[in-house]
Amino acid sequence: MNGHIDPKAIWLLLTNLALGLAVIACIATIVWCLVRDVRRRIREKKEESSVPQDYLNGLENLGVTLPDGGERIDEMVED
Repeated sequence: MNGHIDPKAIWLLLTNLALGLAVIACIATIVWCLVRDVRRRIREKKEESSVPQDYLNGLENLGVTLPDGGERIDEMVED
């Protein structure tokens, strides 16, 4: 080999280069979409877990159960 490219094989080299670039572009697109989706899911979980402060007003004196007016039940009464 003297470093020259065979003129008959240039089309093969160019085709391989184009296919390689297409594969790299597809992989990059998939990775970008996956990262974006994971970030979106994390952001949505943070938004779901945060409770507005006005929602909590009036709940600090609430008891254990709602049906009995918030009074603690020590034992179950059997009939």
